[in-house]
Amino acid sequence: IISLIINKREFGLQLSIDDVVKIASGGALSFQVTLIDVNNNSVPIIGADVYIIIKDVRYNFMDNGDGNYSIHIGAIANTFFAPETIVASLYIEKANFTTESLSITAVVAIDEIFPGIPTFYFLLILFTILSFTGS
Repeated sequence: IISLIINKREFGLQLSIDDVVKIASGGALSFQVTLIDVNNNSVPIIGADVYIIIKDVRYNFMDNGDGNYSIHIGAIANTFFAPETIVASLYIEKANFTTESLSITAVVAIDEIFPGIPTFYFLLILFTILSFTGS
């Protein structure tokens, strides 16, 4: 009897963004994932299934054919009253490799009419002043 255990290989991966990324209200999330086979002279990995799940919606990465996978998601969230924090899950799958998953946190900033002055609070103060001067 011959017993054979096949160990799945590990991905070598590099993200073009940090684990926490700041985005303007209504802004897009765009980044790139580079995959290499660390056990095979750092050969680029093509044909992997790379996707991200944001708010229960799956977005697939585009395989550029050179080990790079890119994505562009327009307008993740439009914030007006307060900043919003969104946690996304990134998954990388390929036959004979272990499945990788990691979290990316996107902090969507509140709209600002002037640097440091959120639009909502500016309008709130403006309408308060106008209501007192008008009465």
